[in-house]
Amino acid sequence: MPAGKAVPAHHEAGKVKGAVDEIITGSLIGGVQGAVFGAASHFLAKMYWPHYGKLTKQFKLFLQLSCVITGGVYAADKRLIRYEHKLRIDQRNLIAERAAAAEARGEYIDHDGHVRDSSGKVIRK
Repeated sequence: MPAGKAVPAHHEAGKVKGAVDEIITGSLIGGVQGAVFGAASHFLAKMYWPHYGKLTKQFKLFLQLSCVITGGVYAADKRLIRYEHKLRIDQRNLIAERAAAAEARGEYIDHDGHVRDSSGKVIRK
């Protein structure tokens, strides 16, 4: 596998792509929100804080970029956590559906994921 393309074996390609999409979307939305907040803060500081005008352009740019980066990182993290929570709920629902189907057939699924009949014999793994 080429460098930079390593993916843990337990991750499905669709789930990884979904996570990447959430990170990119969250970063863009949060970055724009941070830029709006930074611009509004810049103009308010310019109007109401006389010392702000004495700051260097580089420092003002640093403050603006801090707002953009912070907004992007926060929004991306928030969306990724929400996506992971959705995946956990989907996984729990899938396990519950499988358990209910196995119970209807007179089987049960043990903690290792093996399907056993009522006598405890492993039917399939």
